Amino acid sequence: MDQVSNLAKGEVSDEVGYDSAIKPNARTNSKGRYRAKPSASAAGSLSSQQERAARVVDVPVLRRAAMDLLARREHSYYELQQKLKKKFPGNELGSFIPVLNKLAGEKLQSDARFAESYARYRKSRGFGYLHINSELKKRHVATELIERYVFTGDEEWQLILKTLISKRVKHIRFVEQGSKDHRKIVKFLESRGFQAIEIHNALQLYL
Repeated sequence: MDQVSNLAKGEVSDEVGYDSAIKPNARTNSKGRYRAKPSASAAGSLSSQQERAARVVDVPVLRRAAMDLLARREHSYYELQQKLKKKFPGNELGSFIPVLNKLAGEKLQSDARFAESYARYRKSRGFGYLHINSELKKRHVATELIERYVFTGDEEWQLILKTLISKRVKHIRFVEQGSKDHRKIVKFLESRGFQAIEIHNALQLYL
């Protein structure tokens, strides 16, 4: 219910916003400590930049970087691996696996927690089953975990739909079946990842 009440407070954003808390201008030095990203005027030559990109970092640095990301929000195993690879392109992809496996074994990284957190957040932003299911699959979350937190029989879908529809029709006395307003609302809800039967049922109150 808290997720639905959040929708009623203002316009629903189409932006994911899930990474908004992550600070982009942090880099790691050879000792694993973070320092501010240098300005363009202070940056080194192209060759030194290439050398830094090619540098292979050790496990403590990788772990510290992964922990920093996890401290800001939950990540799926695959998502965290991709971010580490982007941050440390000099490392082979396989070099991240021992670090990630240890974090998962210590329960510091959890695909289950990520799936639950992501589903809850996207619901609060007004997105439906199809959209959330697809986004979790893109992040390589296991099907059984997705089905645990995102399923078609969830009564919350109708509550979210009613909130979204009420915002769209607040200046309309009723919506005529097949009208331009009706088609626009249906198209909008479909783009949000709601299923046809869910949309049909939710709109019955406004036809």
